[in-house]
Amino acid sequence: MKGRLGMALWAALFLLAGPARAAMSGADCASLTIHLKDIPEAAQAKCEAGGFDSGNYGNATEELIQIDRPAYWLVVEHLSTGVRTYVIRRGVKDIIGEFSVFENIEDWSDETEVADFTVRHFKATMKGGSSTPVPCVGFSHYSGHVPQTTGYRHHISGFYCNFTTSPPTDTRIEQLLSAIDYDF
Repeated sequence: MKGRLGMALWAALFLLAGPARAAMSGADCASLTIHLKDIPEAAQAKCEAGGFDSGNYGNATEELIQIDRPAYWLVVEHLSTGVRTYVIRRGVKDIIGEFSVFENIEDWSDETEVADFTVRHFKATMKGGSSTPVPCVGFSHYSGHVPQTTGYRHHISGFYCNFTTSPPTDTRIEQLLSAIDYDF
């Protein structure tokens, strides 16, 4: 019982730490377990990877892919847990609220499904940027349910913000989310 309580507590702490959990460093995009495929922008991607060990309650890794262009910003994050940890499913709004790049987030749409991802549209003001909100889309996908828990081994999440002030089209969202390649 003590082990299960410790595991659940660690999982809660793992989630509360937010997307900047691991000590991240530059990485070769080809070395990650997630990739962007079939979109020209993938060639400009910057990647990072990191991990951390919680001692008695397992370890986790984090991978990050970013494409930062003048017209938009795409961020894809993958969390992968170890043997005694897991990620608890949460809504897109809660996940996006943890990214520290946003000054303000508003006008949330309802959740929908696109290419195996849960998706929500929103408007955001970026920290250190213009005070004009830009249209964005947040997304989330869980994989590898851990038996007898509410948790998962893998979580892919992120956002796409369009700086042209035109909301991302459904076709563009489908194209980007379908470009996220993973096999877990």
